[in-house]
Amino acid sequence: ISSYSGSDYVVYAPIKVQSWGTGNKYSGVIGKYVDSNNYYVMRYNHNVGKLQIVKVKNGVEQVLSESAFSWVLGTVHQVKCVFGSNGKLDFHIWGGYSPKATATDTEFTTGNAGYYGSGANAKFDDILITLR
Repeated sequence: ISSYSGSDYVVYAPIKVQSWGTGNKYSGVIGKYVDSNNYYVMRYNHNVGKLQIVKVKNGVEQVLSESAFSWVLGTVHQVKCVFGSNGKLDFHIWGGYSPKATATDTEFTTGNAGYYGSGANAKFDDILITLR
């Protein structure tokens, strides 16, 4: 988790998954992180083959939006994750103008950003966080 905390920002992050392990297999970006039980995550869920925007509240996950996607192992996927002050959540891959997944939720208004992963041998490099 980065030291940056804000209410209206964009996270740019290159993610390269080398291999998937066992159990839950995720790779992505956390935003508006309050604590380990309360945050948003934009992730690729290898178990179901989908990009997802997820709200974690009191440790319970709720998928807010998802779309099918094929993650290619060994390839850098450039993600753009928008965490807006108006509750706007957009998940872009490869810098596309149209988000692959989008949602609106105002539960968490401010918080940190960072990388997220489970069951993935992944490389994260050069995260960039900008004001929106």
